[in-house]
Amino acid sequence: MPSETKRNHDEPGSMNGILPAIALLVLALLLAPNAQGQPGLVPAQAQQTVPDWVVPGARITLYGASSQHTKRNRTRDNRWREEDERERQRDIDSGMPMDEVERRARQREEQRASDRRLYNTGTGGYGFTQYDVIAVTEAGVLLELRTYGVPLVGDQSPQLAVGTAVSLVDHATGGGLWMLPDAIDAMEASDGRDGGLVVYKGPYSIGEHRFDAIALVNASGDTTIRKVYDRATGMQLYQSQVTDTTELRSHVYSELTGYRMTELPWVGGRFTPQIQDMTRLTYQGAMVHTVEQLQAGPERLPEVRMEMQVEFSFADTTESLIGTEMTVEVEGPNGRRQSDQKRELLSPNNRIGIYIDPAVLDRLEVGQVLDQDPAIGYTIRVTDMYQVDGVTLVEITEAGRNNSYTVVATYDARYGLQVAYVGRHPAVNQRIEMNLTGVE
Repeated sequence: MPSETKRNHDEPGSMNGILPAIALLVLALLLAPNAQGQPGLVPAQAQQTVPDWVVPGARITLYGASSQHTKRNRTRDNRWREEDERERQRDIDSGMPMDEVERRARQREEQRASDRRLYNTGTGGYGFTQYDVIAVTEAGVLLELRTYGVPLVGDQSPQLAVGTAVSLVDHATGGGLWMLPDAIDAMEASDGRDGGLVVYKGPYSIGEHRFDAIALVNASGDTTIRKVYDRATGMQLYQSQVTDTTELRSHVYSELTGYRMTELPWVGGRFTPQIQDMTRLTYQGAMVHTVEQLQAGPERLPEVRMEMQVEFSFADTTESLIGTEMTVEVEGPNGRRQSDQKRELLSPNNRIGIYIDPAVLDRLEVGQVLDQDPAIGYTIRVTDMYQVDGVTLVEITEAGRNNSYTVVATYDARYGLQVAYVGRHPAVNQRIEMNLTGVE
């Protein structure tokens, strides 16, 4: 099994910044596993097996960063060139000696070069991405993805981005997160002179950890993709994508910062027959936005509230997986409705999912710590247990370091269903409240 790795990201010279909500989601998508793999980077494998560490409860944590730098602004550069040409013509028309005309032209060019360094814009940020293995099936491996941004100033505790993503990836490559060790051993070194994949093997270090690794490099057009894997376990250690054009340069990369088995007691649980017999679950609530930066005065700005409804229509059901059609409807402040529908696989192994095995809930105690993550710094614990109309409800809270975010989920101990959810995400000034309103 791979050993856990750690990395200090507060060292001098490290990249600083906070990913705004949109940039954070873009980073997550760029680093997310591809269910179809990476043709041209990782050879297709026929053997449908996975590395021995890819089991429910396994977690990979990656540290990632992205940046984009504008190298040229055509509109501005054209304006500057026209201005410089007019200045040069005025110098000539004034009867200035030619060597002085050229000296002044060179001065203007040097000043423009300095101005470009000052005015060329760039964006970027960094954060963490976590992949939890929640199921290994005949169709593939089900991964739950979460992203976290890190603030630039003040408390630099990682802050959970709103929402999670579930992806079904292939056995052999994990969508790029791993390779089969046998496949790595079968690859031969290549210098890529024929325009193909560059492959080389050698040591790779992350902090104090040293790996015997293989690196794959694919350059196509303006883009170069690099991936590094541990030869012993097949785990991805590093990946980057650099795009360099005449007008901009962008760089996205991620590096392994931790692997561990989570301690969540419901991993390995099962959907009960009562859940498998259900056909539909309906949740209703709201997504609430606040503008805290502008609320310093006595008059608070009104919250922007968008009503939400989430419906899960069950299709294929087993004790370990339920296939659903998930429909999300959102009504904005102007009354406009938006709807989105997609296929979603539910597992009893999700970190904070809509179901926890009742047998597990029955064993929990108030105050019990269920899991702590060393990379992100969150703690999941049982925060309350109470009765409403004779029904026992169990409240489980995930709280980031220094409460940088909180997720509170309440479960009906009889069936294991999540009946209430409140997520607070200060990084994007957002709160999500949902309640179970329909069971069929």
